[in-house]
Amino acid sequence: MGKVGSTSLENSIPFSIHLHRLYNIHHKHSFYSPRRKSLLHKILGSCFDTMRRTAIRRRKKIKIITLVRNLYDRNVSAFFQNFAFWIVQYSSKVTEETRKDSTSFVYEVFENIFDHNYAFTWFDKELKKFTGIDIFEHEFNKQRGWQRIQKGKYDILVVKLEALGTACEAIEDFAGVKLKLNHSNLSGYKWYASLYKDFKNNYIPSEEYLHKIYQSKISKHFYTEEETNDFRQKALKKK
Repeated sequence: MGKVGSTSLENSIPFSIHLHRLYNIHHKHSFYSPRRKSLLHKILGSCFDTMRRTAIRRRKKIKIITLVRNLYDRNVSAFFQNFAFWIVQYSSKVTEETRKDSTSFVYEVFENIFDHNYAFTWFDKELKKFTGIDIFEHEFNKQRGWQRIQKGKYDILVVKLEALGTACEAIEDFAGVKLKLNHSNLSGYKWYASLYKDFKNNYIPSEEYLHKIYQSKISKHFYTEEETNDFRQKALKKK
């Protein structure tokens, strides 16, 4: 899924192929939705997706590295990655004046228009649909932070972003290359860096929102209760 550190891995593993989606499924996706509005573009997009899936499936062995990340941080990062899109989407739906002097407008956009459910369904809508493998049926080593799943011609390595540094040896063994992590696509270095920093430092999500995230199937499968409690306290700006 997007904003889980996949670009860093792509730039660290020679000849890797970086994909976020293989199906014409719109998770309110800020990149694909505007480009597939017309019937013609939807048909062409669907054909392209089919060709890409077919090209991958023709391989005798398919290796996939997929990552997961603290969902709150992933959502905030994804929101700012396509910040302009979400602003436009929200501005087109509200009737009140949007020329405000505070950053509360940014908070409203995040709360009301951003796709908060994307990560909840990604493994089912993309990975399971393509490989037939249900990640959640396979036990995940939460303490170690990575797990390898082999079924048929599919060989899948699942890694928590928070454990990426200690999972290097496992990734090297899986990919057959010497790994030197090249951290890329970091929000702190983008044009919106100052706004992103302000949001991270000052925005406090609701308890209900955090409960939904950290009681979700994906959070419980990959993270310990101690980890999710730490994530929650961090999001609430509590020590």
